[in-house]
Amino acid sequence: MAPKPRKNKAGQVIGYFDRIELGRIGDKRPRKYVYGKTAAEVRRKVKALEADQARGVDLRKDRLTVAQFLRKWIERKPLGRKGRPLADRTWEAYVQIVTDFLIPRLGHHRLSKLQPGDVEDLRDDLLAEGRAPSYVKKILDVLSKALSRAERDGAIARNVARLITKPDATAPKKERPNDGHMCQLLAAAVGDPDEVLTHLLVKTGLRKGEALAPRLADLDLDAGTLAITGTVERAPNPKRDQEGEPRTRLHRKPSGKSDAAIRLLALAPSLIPLLRRRLIEQEIERVACEKQGLTWANPEGLLFTNPTGGPIDPRTFFDRYKALTKRAGWPASFTVHDLRHAQITAMITSKLVDPETAREMAGHSDVRVTIGSYTHSNLDLQRAAAATIDARFGASSEAA
Repeated sequence: MAPKPRKNKAGQVIGYFDRIELGRIGDKRPRKYVYGKTAAEVRRKVKALEADQARGVDLRKDRLTVAQFLRKWIERKPLGRKGRPLADRTWEAYVQIVTDFLIPRLGHHRLSKLQPGDVEDLRDDLLAEGRAPSYVKKILDVLSKALSRAERDGAIARNVARLITKPDATAPKKERPNDGHMCQLLAAAVGDPDEVLTHLLVKTGLRKGEALAPRLADLDLDAGTLAITGTVERAPNPKRDQEGEPRTRLHRKPSGKSDAAIRLLALAPSLIPLLRRRLIEQEIERVACEKQGLTWANPEGLLFTNPTGGPIDPRTFFDRYKALTKRAGWPASFTVHDLRHAQITAMITSKLVDPETAREMAGHSDVRVTIGSYTHSNLDLQRAAAATIDARFGASSEAA
């Protein structure tokens, strides 16, 4: 059908229109009308819509807004990599990004009308507000993931979030703890309530949540082994919508990040007497708790507990850890995860442990993660390499 003219009350042509069929729904035959100032403009729009239909776009969803789509998408709890359900903390991070950034800034747009320029404006505004490039990239990644679902469902013809340049989120190289730093930390930890936990972190390379999660049943001090079977974390509280219920809850979650997360570690010999001491300390803590008229509640048999037997909140431990590193004279930039980095790097660079064994001990599913993320040169290694060059090629005290 050729575009037809639109006329005003005086009979003057003010534009043109056309329509395309959207299929049949029962006895109804919905249509979509297209308007333009000229017949040629209308023909171009019709041709573009027919091309979208041919690619599988459902034009009946044309009035869906970005906000409406994102709410439905996040409620369905999108899947993660390899079709696995998202971890609770990851899903909660998605919810925060959708509700705090994407819906307020892009929600008013028609989903089918969203343009690359709209997403570029979002990117530029977030960077101008001082948001970290890595976090802006994460926001755009979540949007791209959502729009990929819309594209697959036929609600849009293309994922515009894939068409823009994302911020460079490459983390700048930073100083990492060296052997001297680790010795300083262990010296500062003597007599500290977290002394045993600090030794465990330094000498096993466990993640923070994993180090807080060992149970007595996971420990075999006669064999010198520790089974890594879970992690302590904060997760969304299923009852958070009820009055008086907190938004999150602290719990021990069984390992499930990957099959490699469940593993058996051989403990450093120096850890054995420290862990035996920890068992005695826990019994003293239990008696002290009950003497105060409190209930000791440690149903899972955790090795490291709060004063009433429950799991230690990772945030509480982090505060104590920062105080400990300050006493050790550490730079404020060093994190708990840097202990893991230092331990894995030490294993690899010592050449006493092959990469596959290091991967298994670290709990990575792919050895490339172990090699690529944890063994890049730090300043101490660079200095050692420079000294080796001097020794081999001959050092000169005078500039050439």
